[in-house]
Amino acid sequence: KKKKKNCTGAMPERLALLLVLATAAVCSAGRTFTLENDRFVLDGQVLNLYAGCIHYARVHPALWDDRLARIAAMGMNAIETYVPWNFHNANPGEYDFGEKDPARNLPQFLQTAQKHGLLVMLRAGPYMCGEWEFGGFPAFLINKTGIAIRTYNDAYIEETDRWWSVLLPKVKPLLLENGGPIVMMQVENEYGSFGDVATNANDLKYMQHLVSKARELLGNNIVLYTTDGGLGGYMSRGTLKGDVVYSCGDFGPGTDASAVFMNEKSFNAPGKSPNISTEYYTGWLTHWGDGHAANTSSSGVVNTLQKIVELQGSAAFYMAHGGTNFGYWGGANGGGNSFSPDITSYDYDGPVAENGAHGYGADGKDKFEAIKAVLVNATGKTPPAEPNFLPSTSYAPVAFSTMATLAANIPALSAGHFVSQPLKNVEFYGQNYGFTLYETTVAAAATNHTLLLDKCQVHDRASVMMNSVLLTQIYRSDSKKSASLPANSKASTLGLLMENMGRLNYGGGMFDPKGLIGTAELDGSDVQSVWNVTLLPLPTVPSEKMQWTPYQTQASFTPTFYRASLDISSSPADTFINTSGLHKGLIFVNGFNLGRYWETQGPQHALYVPAPLLKSGSNELVVFELDAQPQSSTLTFSDHPVYKRAAL
Repeated sequence: KKKKKNCTGAMPERLALLLVLATAAVCSAGRTFTLENDRFVLDGQVLNLYAGCIHYARVHPALWDDRLARIAAMGMNAIETYVPWNFHNANPGEYDFGEKDPARNLPQFLQTAQKHGLLVMLRAGPYMCGEWEFGGFPAFLINKTGIAIRTYNDAYIEETDRWWSVLLPKVKPLLLENGGPIVMMQVENEYGSFGDVATNANDLKYMQHLVSKARELLGNNIVLYTTDGGLGGYMSRGTLKGDVVYSCGDFGPGTDASAVFMNEKSFNAPGKSPNISTEYYTGWLTHWGDGHAANTSSSGVVNTLQKIVELQGSAAFYMAHGGTNFGYWGGANGGGNSFSPDITSYDYDGPVAENGAHGYGADGKDKFEAIKAVLVNATGKTPPAEPNFLPSTSYAPVAFSTMATLAANIPALSAGHFVSQPLKNVEFYGQNYGFTLYETTVAAAATNHTLLLDKCQVHDRASVMMNSVLLTQIYRSDSKKSASLPANSKASTLGLLMENMGRLNYGGGMFDPKGLIGTAELDGSDVQSVWNVTLLPLPTVPSEKMQWTPYQTQASFTPTFYRASLDISSSPADTFINTSGLHKGLIFVNGFNLGRYWETQGPQHALYVPAPLLKSGSNELVVFELDAQPQSSTLTFSDHPVYKRAAL
């Protein structure tokens, strides 16, 4: 007899996953998730939700499975994740849910969570915060005529309706009732920290509209919820009373959980208020220039968690795994001249560290194991085994071999050129992220010139150059925005290379156009000459189109790309590129933008390189340095993150 072929064993992994999920969907269609007697009820069984917050946009897609497996192994039964609007809809009418970039395949991520037995609390926005660029809003909103964000404004509602009309049909097949893992969907986020539904009719109408739109596109069974600060007046300003939505609070260690849960019940319909913290903080965020990276006590986290458990409460652990602000995705806090951009790492001092290892609290205790112990005791269930840690290595140092100045490579790097007077924001020209070069002509003079940008919005950092030679920097938060320019015997080119360091993602002043906006002054008079504006978004480095010269010491500095090659003879492993000896800029690995470094500010001093970005053989490393030539001609690596930590 012919031997029966083992089709499953020969099946590609992706096809096998789809078969498993399809079978699960058939078996699970018609399932229910409800709020009854102030408890969560799944298919008739009472349960508590222990959700690990993880942002798929901050994790390389090849590592989704690993990170989700670790969350399940911590004893959690769900995840909570944001959907960044700008990650999927960067430009009007252009959407990507994995068709071009696997990192944007939201359905695949949710299906992978389901494979690990994890329910999903989906935070669909349209606003997310999350220390993410512009709180998830696409940059094109900034230049839309008549727009006012996060309220009932015709121009804004037109855009949010268009977005949700694309997004929500994508996730509807993944609702629990349709065989998927999604049991709850959040509407807006911490609205009480921005608007006020109690006193502003348009704010109330906005929140009501979002709920109505969600019901129109998803039906009446999905639990819709809001999240606001658990105490104070946040919930009264941000949520809708009654059973229109499930009103939830967020809080961290040390908060009186019972007070928050009582507050939640004052907003929810009787019997519809399970105790929950929809953001229970396992750590905290870190900005460039902070004295040290966030590091909170593991004991503090579990002590308050134990109180939540005793009150039959649920928690979404923000963050279970933070990940990385790759590229330009890091946001900022502040407003006006106050500006604090977030570091590239979004480790968040969580229980699963940026590279998948265990996080440790300021008390030296393993945060993963501490949380797991509480959850195992609370549920009486043994979680699945945690995967082995992925290998991490310190590769041998590599030398810079070639260099390419920005000035010599404008044709290869430019995404557009405009002539402007006065200075305008970059969104006016259709640019979302990266850099913009503003140039004008300065007449000859026998004495030094004085450049003054006090009449401008400097968003966010200007590298001031004369004939492409760097002179100084002017930063958004500088109290006096001026620079001295050298005397010039003939007409010269003044260049201002503007860096967008991330739009504000939180607070009332978060509408944050980028670039130079307004009028520059030179020697006491407004600059009347036109400005040549060159767009330099640099999503990647097109090295094959650039003019490279052998690496050498520069007599005078201009922003420059430095290139090295990392040769790997075996399977690639995770690593960290040390930024010691660098100053400020970006690092690209095989064309992928790892994100920003700012060595002179810290407290982050190495950038995480996930193994899937590397390959066996030759790997191209490019450092784009803004401030000065590197102090060393080599790049070094670590097998662990490098932060400045607070003294214990």
